[in-house]
Amino acid sequence: MDGRDDDPLVCTLDNDFPVTVVHAVGEMTLTSVAALRRVVHKGLTDHPALLLIDVAAVTVIDDITVTAFGALARQGAEADVPVMLVAPSRPLTTHLDSMGLRRCVSVYATEALARQAFADRPAPWRLRADLNPVPSATADARDLVDQACTRWRMRAVADATALIATELVANAVQHAGTEITFVISRRPSYLHLACRDRDHARPHRGRSDDLDGGRGLLLVEAMAASWGFSPTLDGKVVWATVRSHP
Repeated sequence: MDGRDDDPLVCTLDNDFPVTVVHAVGEMTLTSVAALRRVVHKGLTDHPALLLIDVAAVTVIDDITVTAFGALARQGAEADVPVMLVAPSRPLTTHLDSMGLRRCVSVYATEALARQAFADRPAPWRLRADLNPVPSATADARDLVDQACTRWRMRAVADATALIATELVANAVQHAGTEITFVISRRPSYLHLACRDRDHARPHRGRSDDLDGGRGLLLVEAMAASWGFSPTLDGKVVWATVRSHP
C-alpha cells in the first residue's frame, strides 16, 4: 500500500502472476498522483507480463492530471510491459478523451476484458513448464532454457541462464516443496526467468559457507543482471534477468 488512510489517493499492488494489478482509490491531483507513480514503478520492477491499473474508484478534477496515465504507459513500454486502465468512471473517461489519451493508453471497461485483450495479442516470446517439487525439476528447467536459447539464437548466454534457472528451481524444490511454474521470456535486451511456487515464505539468501542451503541465491545474485521476488496470491515468484549479450 502507498499512502495513509487520510491521503487523497491510496494505491495498492496485487501480484496475480504473471499479471500485476494496481488498485487506486481516491482523488487524483497533481500532488497525489505521485503515489500512483510510485506503486506502478514498483509493479514494473517485478517484470510482470501485464500491468493493470484499476481506476474504478478514482476521481479527477482537471484534464492535466490524467496525462500521468500516458507517462505510465510509456514507462511500461520501455520495460516491455503493457499498461492498461480498467473500469474508468464516465467523468474520468471524458477527461481521457478530451486529452486524446486513448491513442496511447489502452482502456477497458472490466479487468476481464483487459486480460482477454492481452491474451488475444500475438504470442510473446515466452516458454513455460509446470514442474513437480522433485530433484529432476532442475533438469527440466535447463532443458527449457536450452530450447529457448536455441530458438531465439541466444546461445552465447545459454550456459549462464541455465545455471541461474537451476538455482531458482532447486531453491523452490528444497525450501517450498510445492508445485512450481517456471517461465522464460525474451525481452528486448534481456531474458527474464520467473520461478513461482505456492509457499509464502520469503526466499532465504544464505552465506557462502552455509551448509543448509541458500547459497544458490548468492550465485544468482552474482550471475544475473538483477533478481528479486514478489508475493503472489498463493505464494511467491522469484525472478532474475540475464542480459541478451554477455
